[in-house]
Amino acid sequence: MLFPCIPAHWVIWLGFAASPPPAAVDPTGANAVRANSVDAAPAPVPSSPADGFWPTAKMMDGLLARWADDNALKYGLNAPLAERHREQLVDRWKRFASENRAALQPLLNEYIESRLAVTPPDPAAVRNWAERAMPMFESFREELMQSHNELSDDLPPFQRARLALDGVKIGAVMEGFRARLRAWGDGRFDEHEWWDPPRSVRSERGHDPPGDSDRRADDANRRPAKEKMDEELLRWDYHVAKFIEMFQLDEAQRQAAYSILRECRGSALAHLDRYRARMEKLERSIAKNDGKMDVEQRAEATALYGPVDSVFVDLKRRVDQIPTTAQRAAAAVQVSPPTDGPTGDGSDAVGKGTPTDDSPPN
Repeated sequence: MLFPCIPAHWVIWLGFAASPPPAAVDPTGANAVRANSVDAAPAPVPSSPADGFWPTAKMMDGLLARWADDNALKYGLNAPLAERHREQLVDRWKRFASENRAALQPLLNEYIESRLAVTPPDPAAVRNWAERAMPMFESFREELMQSHNELSDDLPPFQRARLALDGVKIGAVMEGFRARLRAWGDGRFDEHEWWDPPRSVRSERGHDPPGDSDRRADDANRRPAKEKMDEELLRWDYHVAKFIEMFQLDEAQRQAAYSILRECRGSALAHLDRYRARMEKLERSIAKNDGKMDVEQRAEATALYGPVDSVFVDLKRRVDQIPTTAQRAAAAVQVSPPTDGPTGDGSDAVGKGTPTDDSPPN
């Protein structure tokens, strides 16, 4: 099973959560850097594990309490279950932090040091960092999976389905980071991923002219609609993947399904590009209202996001034509059709209406 959907900044903090300083580290142990790594630069000699950046125990307690509280609210946990969930999170992640601080803290501090440096990082140093980070990433992912299982066992079927969809979303994020670690390990990385150039360097390169800070602030304000669309497209990916698995499609059928998915994705992204300004304006107005929509905002959401819903309906219709009669019969005796995600009030859907793409918003 997958793991719970956690806000991205919490995922980062959880990996470097507070715990008592570990015992002295054996440089020949499991966390030691491989001295003979191909083309790897020598790892920086770490300071004492107690030095550098590391969140405090109170930070950890507050983080876990908030995570548990959010999950209890989102998945409707009663008081006893909410308390048990909180205790499970505290026990699991404090133990994880304590057992892995010797490996995590140097990675965290080296990355921060690279971001703050006045010169870009050496590719060999990035490769070395990625090699050491990959085992910790896998351990972190495994803890998330186990945490998901604990919570899933306590949920009713409807909320369990919602948790599963949330798991798909965070799973995609984690897979993306794994791919990035592999790229770094191969020496492929973008400079901006590891380095924030000083203003003097940005000016020399023409990347930060006068007034550019205002433009970057505007870029930040344009992110919500894109993030919302990304989440919706992950739902489409999930539907097609489960459909292929359910009907055991052959290679030609799989390629046909993915071709339809790519076409529909393109239509949705083209719609986003066309109406991005209005979408972002709507998302900002909703955010100012604590995420609640009034009548006018709901009508605007229907007009703007309805065409995307229509594309998804068309995606399902076209993909549903691919399986043969024999494949349908075989699937019918095994499982029910793949779900598109949580059902209920529709609060997780991108749009609320179904106007066609031929009748764009006014």
